Amino acid sequence: MTHLLYSSVMLSGFYAVYWFCLRTLTFHTLNRWYLLFALIASVLIPVMPGIPVTSVVNNSFLLSMEQAEPETFLGFTTASWLKTLGYAYGIGVGLSVLQLLGGIIRVSLQIRNATAIRWKRLYVLPTGHTTASFFHWVFMDDSTLSPKEKEIVLTHEYEHFRRLHSLDLLVVEITRCFFWFHPAVYWLRRSLIQIHEYEVDASLAEQYGAKPYAQTLLTLAVSQQRTLTHSFARHPIKNRIETLFQTPSTSMKKTLFLLTLPLTVLSMALFAQEVPKPPPPPPLPRKSRVVAPPPPPPLLEKSTIVEPPPPLIGKSTVIAPPPPPPMIEKSTVVAPLPPPPPRKKSWKKIPGKSGSKS
Repeated sequence: MTHLLYSSVMLSGFYAVYWFCLRTLTFHTLNRWYLLFALIASVLIPVMPGIPVTSVVNNSFLLSMEQAEPETFLGFTTASWLKTLGYAYGIGVGLSVLQLLGGIIRVSLQIRNATAIRWKRLYVLPTGHTTASFFHWVFMDDSTLSPKEKEIVLTHEYEHFRRLHSLDLLVVEITRCFFWFHPAVYWLRRSLIQIHEYEVDASLAEQYGAKPYAQTLLTLAVSQQRTLTHSFARHPIKNRIETLFQTPSTSMKKTLFLLTLPLTVLSMALFAQEVPKPPPPPPLPRKSRVVAPPPPPPLLEKSTIVEPPPPLIGKSTVIAPPPPPPMIEKSTVVAPLPPPPPRKKSWKKIPGKSGSKS
């Protein structure tokens, strides 16, 4: 509901600027884009993130609101009224959507049941009641038209197709389904259709002349109008003819379109979604000091071997067996030396001694 309220206020403001400042200008294309911008901006700005603001919540105020008794009016509480309004809004949206779909179905059936004739990029469908167009389909009653008038009518509808005027109307109709309660949507649709006709009339007046084209408008003026189609001659035909002979606006008046900028900025400041700032971290107390963590212990060198402490012996402690003795390295076996060779006995004679006794 808040989005609908904000969009309604913005749409009223944008359309008021067009009605009082831009409506009388001959810049028809700029007026067309302004109205489309006003419609789209009114829908999108309330869902856009706005400038972050500091949100202050008063707990006592919220508590008092929760404890307060609900207001009643005609025997219904505020919540009941809001619920009823929600149901009524939903019913209005449903009926508007059904109306839009019904118009599209009727146009589709006419296109399907008629035999089309190709003219440039248009498909001309013969009808017996009016001359209108929907995108590149043209419904035309050419039974009373001269060849020159037929050419002017088809050129007129081709300009509508080339400028995508039917797409503009489709966007407005979709928006109207959700803003069916707002009169500014209907005013904007009527003004946009009128600008479409002014834009095409100015183009054809340059090709065929203002006076012959105005005479054709008077000849083909009809009173029947359609929701999704562009009729060749719409009422009030007087305004269209007067616009053909209106003095063009000076280029200096284009500065009036700059009013869109402050209006857009003001709308974003007032109606965009407020993004609250994150709360700042709590301040540290003055006496507390931030103690740096102790440095990590130094790394042991690779050659240092730290023996584990001996286990404590308790009642339930299982004593591990002593470690095995260290293995003796393989000693080098030295082979024994070979025995010395045997000595030969030598006999020597000692002088003065003999070996025999006397």
